[in-house]
Amino acid sequence: MQVQDLLSAIANDDLRDLIHSPSLSPPAKLFVCGYVAYEAGQYVLAHQIFKQLFHNNIYRDESFYAAARCLIDSGATAEAFKFMTDGNIGSKVSRYFIPFLRENGLEEMARQVESEVTDFFEGYMASQEENSAHGFSKYVFPDESLLEKFFKPVFERPEPFATVLDVGCNHGVMLDFLRRKKFAGSFAGVEINNFAVTEFSRKFPETYAATTLYCGTANDQLRKIADLSMDLVYSHTVLTAIPDTNVIRDMARIANKYVYFGESDNKNRCLLPNGNIFHDYEGIMRSCGFDLVHKEAPPDKRYYAVKVYRLFKRRAQS
Repeated sequence: MQVQDLLSAIANDDLRDLIHSPSLSPPAKLFVCGYVAYEAGQYVLAHQIFKQLFHNNIYRDESFYAAARCLIDSGATAEAFKFMTDGNIGSKVSRYFIPFLRENGLEEMARQVESEVTDFFEGYMASQEENSAHGFSKYVFPDESLLEKFFKPVFERPEPFATVLDVGCNHGVMLDFLRRKKFAGSFAGVEINNFAVTEFSRKFPETYAATTLYCGTANDQLRKIADLSMDLVYSHTVLTAIPDTNVIRDMARIANKYVYFGESDNKNRCLLPNGNIFHDYEGIMRSCGFDLVHKEAPPDKRYYAVKVYRLFKRRAQS
């Protein structure tokens, strides 16, 4: 049963009758049991049920909300925040939890959690060591050979590149790599995370000074960039968090020559947590006047195994 149908059944049917329905799968019945426990005021039990479903990627976002709500209603604010930040799901705190609190009239709690999120990320940034195997400098690519691998299809194109835009530039490791390669003369980046921008200025000051930065969401910032103003526009591990396909269309609008994506592919969905967003890159780019000129799924069995690299070239006007 799809989660929308299950939620509708929960809203309209007797929960205890629903548990015995032959049409429900065991995970769906467990989800309903969580609601039964919640309605009975058994918030700890309900939280444990929803947390188990969440960690097993079953009705993931809905279980996430429900597990958090159980802790909120039990008054366990600190536990709720810990639940949201455990397991590298800190981004969900900003994307889901804080708006969720505000929508439910819990402004004071939202401000408290927002402050804790800020402290958490500031502490994280301060704790990163220059040579740490898991430090922030390794966040995108753990070594330069993978940068070479990612940009190889672009380096092999015969055309010169004067301008480059990195959508989701993070702390600037990719832009710095391109600048050191003298790949282009002008660089720009879009980044929503202020902590990453601060780290960019600290770690790569020369590249930071040479980069035009657009700080904010890709949806908002790309609209500020002129048509056909960049020879290359690229993203890596960014668009799986952006549902709006207009971001892809804006990237195409801005690109004078090429658009390059290193993003997760739908066929690998079983390897990823639910909640990642998959786009029809080839269909969208074709409709925007681009042809696919390179496509590969890196054979690396580490993080990058779930990525597909797609390079699109603007179609010549007839």
